[in-house]
Amino acid sequence: MKRLLVLAAILVVAKAQGGNEGDSDPEAALKTVEQKGERLLSLLLNKLKHDRRAISREVQCIGRGQIDPTLEGTIRLCSACWSYKQLGPDYSPPFVNEIRCTSDTRCLSGFGGCIQRTERRDIQHQIGGIWRRETLSVGVDCDCGVMVGGALHPFIRA
Repeated sequence: MKRLLVLAAILVVAKAQGGNEGDSDPEAALKTVEQKGERLLSLLLNKLKHDRRAISREVQCIGRGQIDPTLEGTIRLCSACWSYKQLGPDYSPPFVNEIRCTSDTRCLSGFGGCIQRTERRDIQHQIGGIWRRETLSVGVDCDCGVMVGGALHPFIRA
């Protein structure tokens, strides 16, 4: 995230120094660039503040090829980890459960790929004593998908 902040600052400075691109008033152009830069920096700082507050804790991982007790004894095609994300005391609920794909993104001996499935969940966030509704994207599963036109595609029937 810090890299994004640095990049944003560099872009704002470069734009300000790079000329006004046809504007007749360089001072007005500079002011516009500064305002856009401040808005971008504010958004990025808010994102950084929110990300620091959310702490993810891994509970259990099940690797590709292992029996998954939550799937009634079937074997997982993709490696996935169950974790919970602590949002903080000013959120309701204060935590959410997630299932996330691991960095191992292949399945079916490379004939398929693991795909992160997410759902949008409404949560409440208290800001200045007022509860506001926010939407959070939460990982709900890691699915194995066969590539369209790939070697296994003819074996999949609708």
